[in-house]
Amino acid sequence: MGELLITFGEDGKAHIYDSDFDVTIHCEDEQQMNEAVELLHLANRMHWRKTAENPPTEKDAARSEERRV
Repeated sequence: MGELLITFGEDGKAHIYDSDFDVTIHCEDEQQMNEAVELLHLANRMHWRKTAENPPTEKDAARSEERRV
């Protein structure tokens, strides 16, 4: 079992947070951190795609965002 944290919301109710499924990415420097963040952004843009398809580019992501607005 991971760390349990009990917090109280503005409504006064207690909320339990369990860290069992937390993920930590350790980076040696800012460049590695930026690369890790870019990979996470890429993974988020891919969602559920066929493996034969190329991953979306930054331009694809921008166009997708423009369509949502």
